[in-house]
Amino acid sequence: MPQLRHRGKFVYGWSIVRKDNTLYFPPQVLNEYSLEEECDIILFTSSKTSGGFCITKLTTLKSSKLSKIIENNPDLESEDEIGQIIQFKGKSYCHLKLTKQRSLLLTDKILNHFKVKNGNQLLIVRGSNIAFDCLLKGPLIEVANKSNKVIQVY
Repeated sequence: MPQLRHRGKFVYGWSIVRKDNTLYFPPQVLNEYSLEEECDIILFTSSKTSGGFCITKLTTLKSSKLSKIIENNPDLESEDEIGQIIQFKGKSYCHLKLTKQRSLLLTDKILNHFKVKNGNQLLIVRGSNIAFDCLLKGPLIEVANKSNKVIQVY
């Protein structure tokens, strides 16, 4: 896993949004964030500068300092609300499940909401101990594109 700048963020790799809206992740990010097959995840808004979204495990979010998000939006835990986008304090949140292959199948509605398209490459970056980033644009993308370090594509 390369570090693009001295003391910069660690990058797991690029994930390409496939034609069928599937997103595959680097094995290392799946292991570091304990994302098992068919586990419940929360996808949420990244920064405006970087676009894309962040991903965390539902149980991780519930036991973190950000647990108020779930407490104030109990629908985010509901199996009946999987795939629905919920707005809270200026951010968007969506409960999804990883597939048996530990990939993510996104609907057109979710892709459009987060301004992501088929064929986009998302840079998968180590974030906090709560969530990792799937970045679409911005300074880190520019650094990755110019880097001579090997960044795997998934």
